[in-house]
Amino acid sequence: MSLLLFLGGGAPAQNPCAPPATCPPPTLAPNVGGLWSTPITDVVPTVTPPGACGAGGFSGEIAHAILMPPDFPTGAHPYTGMVFFITLGACPNAAVRVWVWDPANPAAPATPICPGNLANQDFFCSGHSFAPNGDLIIAGGTDSGGANCNEIWGHRAIWRFKAGAGAWELLGLMAHERWYTTTMGLPNGNILIAGHTEHPTAVDLGLPYDPRNTYEILTTSPGYSLGPETLVCDPAGIAASPSACTSGGSSPVAIEDYGWLMVTRLGQILYAGPKSFQGAPGQRWKRYGNFCASGCSLPPAPASQYWPRDSQPVDQTLPHRSYGNPVHMFFWDQGAGQHREEVYLIGGDSGFPQEASCSSNTQATVEAIINPAPGVAFIPRAPMTFSRRFANAVPTPTGKIIVRRREGPSGSSCVPRSVPEMYDPIANTWQPLNPQCHARGYHSVAFTRLDGMVVSAGGLPYSCWCPGSPSACPSPEPPGPSQPVTCNCNPLEVCPPVCAPLDMTAQHSVEILEPPFLLTAAGSPAPRPTITFSPTDVQHYSAASTSFGVNVRLASPTDDITMVSLLRPPSVTHHQDFDQRFVELYLESSTGTGTSRTLKIRKPENANICPPGWYILFTVAASGVPSVGAWLNIHP
Repeated sequence: MSLLLFLGGGAPAQNPCAPPATCPPPTLAPNVGGLWSTPITDVVPTVTPPGACGAGGFSGEIAHAILMPPDFPTGAHPYTGMVFFITLGACPNAAVRVWVWDPANPAAPATPICPGNLANQDFFCSGHSFAPNGDLIIAGGTDSGGANCNEIWGHRAIWRFKAGAGAWELLGLMAHERWYTTTMGLPNGNILIAGHTEHPTAVDLGLPYDPRNTYEILTTSPGYSLGPETLVCDPAGIAASPSACTSGGSSPVAIEDYGWLMVTRLGQILYAGPKSFQGAPGQRWKRYGNFCASGCSLPPAPASQYWPRDSQPVDQTLPHRSYGNPVHMFFWDQGAGQHREEVYLIGGDSGFPQEASCSSNTQATVEAIINPAPGVAFIPRAPMTFSRRFANAVPTPTGKIIVRRREGPSGSSCVPRSVPEMYDPIANTWQPLNPQCHARGYHSVAFTRLDGMVVSAGGLPYSCWCPGSPSACPSPEPPGPSQPVTCNCNPLEVCPPVCAPLDMTAQHSVEILEPPFLLTAAGSPAPRPTITFSPTDVQHYSAASTSFGVNVRLASPTDDITMVSLLRPPSVTHHQDFDQRFVELYLESSTGTGTSRTLKIRKPENANICPPGWYILFTVAASGVPSVGAWLNIHP
């Protein structure tokens, strides 16, 4: 977590971090550039209503967004389709940290719900994933242990929200504090909890059990139980401190803050960044670790293998993609008769330290690895039009990826990138979109709704850190309405001369993008197919049961369905969606007359392609327009 708060004394004549007085007009036709809504301000109130969960005062910026699925097998519940926004509650000791927002009524303010967690178990900067039945699991987060929040680190708590009952429950305590925690659903239905911690002392950072070098497994069925902390070891010895792991002289592997972990089609764990690892002189490597995630016995030291990233010359190695974006996608390969797995690494900052000025280090480059396995290299893909860090990359029902906002270099400082872009992985091309209004800085979130629209929300409303040195920063003060607060100063950052108060409009607001595939050239809604029947649960492919059926009503009898896709429900923070996954399903047949179609869809091959849990099912017409999504639970 970074409390990157600006010091702003007095009202400036012109604040470069403030929202614009008027939003930029669209420059492209709606069916090319999409259309943004007018910003909806104070979706999360700047000031928490007095008495709400015993809290009042400043609410903190929107920094986490979670789209709640149904409860399996019970079905829908009052929170189905609602969005949980998590805001900073650690400073001051506000009890409210979770807000419920209804995407179907976007102008209505979010309402607070009360987890009942302790002040030192804040959900801000936590990791979160869904159990197969739809329970929300939140691991770690922020513990502000000092007066005025001047000592902040991680905590050990794991919380569950049982959506069907509308109740929060403390499941247990991890072995160590974890902050910027990566969580991820595994093919056996359990949840991997891994990675980073922060602490003002080194008491718990001594090897071998530095929490950054460990993972824990939360068992989800038949009940919840937490396994022992386990070292992630490297038998190849590329990492430092080879004596730290007790077997074979191997080394511990550090999974940094919000490490990019993904379950591959082979059932292994790809650790794709954001950091690279030093191999031979002049070379950087990505890490491929086999955590034995498919249900086999987890070894004390999971095997790791390596391969070089070859998208840049040796003398221009890219050691980091800090604050970049991973995207995980599965397309149906008709010729091979199986899924083709594609992992994209987009943008980010190659500088070190990570907070260094983005003027020369922020990347527009994109890398991909196709069907990742040991020995398969990352390859270059078409770069973005703009270099970006702190951006969100959002997969859509059509298989295209929308990368929106955040910042890149302009001269000697960082500026917001107001123009999003849309990537077509099949054509390997980027299309600029119409500009959005509010600057969406660090902590902002973006995700796809059930109707295919993209929500952009929250985030600190400025682009850089404050100038100066750490010694120049006074102690932080509790924030409040129109009250500027102090910052984490970084002498390496070149910043605007004026800093914004913490309660700027952007961090409590929402903008909604209608992507170009939902619109006509005139800006009206494009005719779209409608799912009239779909199952609520489907098992993985087996010889006894190979397919399932979905009924669709077409917008025109001359149209047809050409794609069926799945998206995992969003669970996003800090430009990462922990379980993000796009899966194209094989459409075996489409039969019917007029505008009615019955689709025969092949079931996902196994739990490596679709780990058990809830997905959003879409059908996409030949015109490229998707239906509104339907909830589908996939399980063994």
